[in-house]
Amino acid sequence: MNINPGSYDNFSVRTQIRIIKSGNITQGATIPSGEFGSLVADGLVLDTYTSNKITHIVASACETRNVNVKMGQHRLENFSKDSSAASTAIPFSLGLFNCPTGINSVTYTLTPTSSSPSLSDDQGLISLTQASTAKGIGLQITDGNLKPVPLNKAIAFNEYSTKGGNFTIPLSARYALQATGTGVVPGTANAEITFTMNYN
Repeated sequence: MNINPGSYDNFSVRTQIRIIKSGNITQGATIPSGEFGSLVADGLVLDTYTSNKITHIVASACETRNVNVKMGQHRLENFSKDSSAASTAIPFSLGLFNCPTGINSVTYTLTPTSSSPSLSDDQGLISLTQASTAKGIGLQITDGNLKPVPLNKAIAFNEYSTKGGNFTIPLSARYALQATGTGVVPGTANAEITFTMNYN
């Protein structure tokens, strides 16, 4: 930035440097450390703006947190005889925090892990972990209306606003019988799943 001659006798204006996007940027690009610019008057450098760190360009995203759902205790009598889901569903939500403006749409994907593989992608069913002592039972993920959430599929979050802010995606979890008779054993019943957010 240049100052006109003779206009900086009592120079006390607060200055700042701002990085402005002027074209397409590839995610993962970097701006090297070093001099960004300077304040010059009559050929005299009054101030120099430098960065001692590399600036990394990342995609706009919301903040998310791990979710731990406490399923509580359930009696085998609560399960129907036809191997459908238990009547008790435990509500939880995926939180999106400090979402910036400029994001047009959000989708989320539920992906089974190696410790809790899928029993049915269409029905949102995953296996209990090997460390669980219960047998013949799986865990089902549903939306807020108890409709199964398909696994390995991007689901649009239609309540998102381009203005940004904080949001919650309502979901529920419930156990479902996967066996009958002696194939069902009570015990600990833990499962895990990965959720991935995509922003456009």
